[in-house]
Amino acid sequence: MTIHAPAAEVLRRFSRLAVHVEPRGEKKCLVQTGAGRLDGIALYLALLGYELEVHEPKELVDLMQSLSERLARAAARSGGRGSRTRLDSARRARVRGRRENEMAR
Repeated sequence: MTIHAPAAEVLRRFSRLAVHVEPRGEKKCLVQTGAGRLDGIALYLALLGYELEVHEPKELVDLMQSLSERLARAAARSGGRGSRTRLDSARRARVRGRRENEMAR
């Protein structure tokens, strides 16, 4: 797969025993890895936070597509972007309440 991040940065996110990283310029690298389960790789790649392309195997690409669709449906059912705004507002209110309690002590 190609990951759109510097090779040194990608190496810090993987176990050196589980990955081979070749720089492809300053901001990309070619990564070869393996795992007992492809769904574990798909999930880990999603959590890395980098743009990427998977070249093979096709089964991994299919798993990533399925994961993407499932997460999109979950986000839509959960209120999409609007729910984040409500969550942020609730979080700010809790922090404000804690500060007021600390100041009252």
